[in-house]
Amino acid sequence: MPEKIDMSKSSNLKEATYDSEKKILIIKFHRDDCVYGYLNVPPHVWRNFKDAHGSYGRFFYWNIRGKYPYTEVNV
Repeated sequence: MPEKIDMSKSSNLKEATYDSEKKILIIKFHRDDCVYGYLNVPPHVWRNFKDAHGSYGRFFYWNIRGKYPYTEVNV
């Protein structure tokens, strides 16, 4: 079952959902409510992301962005 984090206090990220079976991380951004799916994200990256708390954007920038293939998701 996918897990979700509310990141509404972040200036860039709105929420994140992770499907551990498919290893897909879905991130919704504040800007235009854009949604992207990041593929093949290992469970340990998700765990560390959840623990980033006040610096979700920084964690995303250094550990996810540019490291995993992604696609825009139409919701």
